Amino acid sequence: MADDCAALLEHLRLGPVDVAGHSLGGFIGLMLAAKQPERVKRLVTLTTGVIAPSKRVLFRDMARLFFTMAPEDWFRLFYQWLFSDAFFADEANVAAAAAGSAGYRFRQSPGDFTRQVAAIDSLGPVDLAAVACPVLALAAELDLLAPPWR
Repeated sequence: MADDCAALLEHLRLGPVDVAGHSLGGFIGLMLAAKQPERVKRLVTLTTGVIAPSKRVLFRDMARLFFTMAPEDWFRLFYQWLFSDAFFADEANVAAAAAGSAGYRFRQSPGDFTRQVAAIDSLGPVDLAAVACPVLALAAELDLLAPPWR
């Protein structure tokens, strides 16, 4: 995916560029900055970090289950590793969020989620020493998936 970004920048004759990425997008930004540092002027990553082995297993399980249950039920399970306990204090919040997520017309398909999980599983470490640009890494103290202390 970082190579695709580099090819797009080449095609558009852009660079160096500012890059901002959230979650997997931040990881792709880091890979781009490490592999082709001349292309990235500045980088902002948001909630991008190491995913624990337990969360990787959960990703694979959620990808498998996405095909087998009602979307509202899948999202209720999915939220367990996205939201803190405060979100679950009111059942109406959970039900409204699940209905909204399931009904979102641009939501990710089960197949696309499965491909994203496979992409995450295939990612190797990034050589951060090769990143030459300034990086602003934003992390959330209560992030359940990629906490800043990992």
